[in-house]
Amino acid sequence: HHSGSHYTRMLGYTNDSTTTETKDLAHIYEPKLSYYSTGDKATGNFYSIGVSGNGNYILYGSSSNDASIKLSSDRGNSWISVSGLYQYRLYGTVSISYDGKFILTGISQNNKVCGLSTDYGTTWQLYDYSSDLIGNIVGMNSDGKYMYSGVYNGSRGYGVRAMQRSDDHGASWSAVNGLKETNGDWINPTQIAVSATGQYGIVLGKECDIYRTSDYGVSWVSCGIGDKYRMGAAIS
Repeated sequence: HHSGSHYTRMLGYTNDSTTTETKDLAHIYEPKLSYYSTGDKATGNFYSIGVSGNGNYILYGSSSNDASIKLSSDRGNSWISVSGLYQYRLYGTVSISYDGKFILTGISQNNKVCGLSTDYGTTWQLYDYSSDLIGNIVGMNSDGKYMYSGVYNGSRGYGVRAMQRSDDHGASWSAVNGLKETNGDWINPTQIAVSATGQYGIVLGKECDIYRTSDYGVSWVSCGIGDKYRMGAAIS
């Protein structure tokens, strides 16, 4: 959060200013996540959280079996179990469009690996990797037109199915064929980040380089900064 020349602390970044009176974001949001009644919160390890660009919609998931995926439509003031997803665990990533209309979730349970909502989380289409090829590592651009999905697994290689791409708000998907490691292996993705317009995107993975696109996902090139196990990324 930015206020004049002062910054609050967010995700481990500490404000060095002694004059600001803005609050630590953790003090604002942690009580809302931690102190709801037992029936209104998830327990366990929290894997992913996604926030719409306007801040209205927030979705988070844990590894718990107890209503582990929660959605807020009022900036975190209240939370509900997501209808159609409450029985699943969320092990992958989450991506939400700016207005909250489109939501992609990475779920890994009961042979389902991804959930897509095109109506603000009201209804969900569930994908099974074995038949739909859609995976649990997801990303999209600001309006949800360009979506990406990949499968993360501890072992290498899912062939051409490693990454899928949609340029019509998730209505149809096709394989991304250009994402290969320098040795020819298909990457094992851990994070997908897409710019607001969708023109630019980057993909991280397990023991591989970072890959980028500047033509809406049509072609991809390696950044040439070395093979590493990278877990998180963001694009302005």
